[in-house]
Order: sequence, then structure tokens, then C-alpha cells
Amino acid sequence: TKTLKIQSLGHDMHIWSGGGEDYAREWADKLGLKATIIEKTEGQSIDLAFDDIAHPWEEVLAKVVVRV
Repeated sequence: TKTLKIQSLGHDMHIWSGGGEDYAREWADKLGLKATIIEKTEGQSIDLAFDDIAHPWEEVLAKVVVRV
């Protein structure tokens, strides 16, 4: 698995997907990422998110959303 520079600075990586935990785990494994797979629940505080879809509610997704 890969440890990204941001993780070496003490940050944790959590991966979730609207497609479910299995889908998130599949992509984490494909990319070789060292991350915790979570089920996102309302009220979680996420600083940075990467998403491929523009959502009208994206401001609740994370503090910063990077569209990919």
C-alpha cells in the first residue's frame, strides 16, 4: 500500500463512496491506498473531498471539494 505525503505529515485518509463501502474499498485497493473505509454519515467533519459529480449540496460534503 502507498502512504501519501499528506499521511506522512500525520493526516489520516478516510475513503467513502455513494456507491457503498465495497466500491470504496475496491478503488482503495486498486490504487494501493492506505486508508480507512468509512460509511459517511450526516454531521461528519471532512476537510477535503474529491468528487466527480457536482452536487447542489456539495458544501455539506466537505470544507473543500475538488471536482475530478
